[in-house]
Amino acid sequence: MKSKRLAAPALLLVACQALATDDLQALWASSPLGNCFTNQHQLLSSLFGDDYGEDENILVTAAEFEPSIDRYFWIMDATPKINGTRFLARSAAATGTCIVLYAPFVTGIELRFGQSRALPEEIRTRDAGGPSALSSKVVYRYDPQQKLYRPHQCFSRSAQVSCESVYRPE
Repeated sequence: MKSKRLAAPALLLVACQALATDDLQALWASSPLGNCFTNQHQLLSSLFGDDYGEDENILVTAAEFEPSIDRYFWIMDATPKINGTRFLARSAAATGTCIVLYAPFVTGIELRFGQSRALPEEIRTRDAGGPSALSSKVVYRYDPQQKLYRPHQCFSRSAQVSCESVYRPE
């Protein structure tokens, strides 16, 4: 089994930034949020390497949202004993396949819908921490202008903290 690591600098070089703004990646410098690719295969190869298809722990599942012109799918590395990063991606004819949610270190996820069940208004993630790590919770809110989920509130040991510092070691 090969270890999976996000190659964020490589993602930035390879990916087109169709939805880019100056502050798009300000919250987490290594975030691939907003990166767009020609297709799903190119996105998965950039995240996990060209042999991602041989790894049974790389899971891609359709997102069960109300019908839409765009297609959404979840991506995660389910390698045991890691708090995996989860991605939500959108495939659209106009923009290609784009990462619309980047959620690192996730052990649990909760979707909160508004009156419209088209897309969740909020996505809440948590990690279990561990013997030497603090547990954390991140609330992502949908940004309809950018069509992305951005960190909105972050908590460590139930206390609200800056989202820029939630995953930094103390």
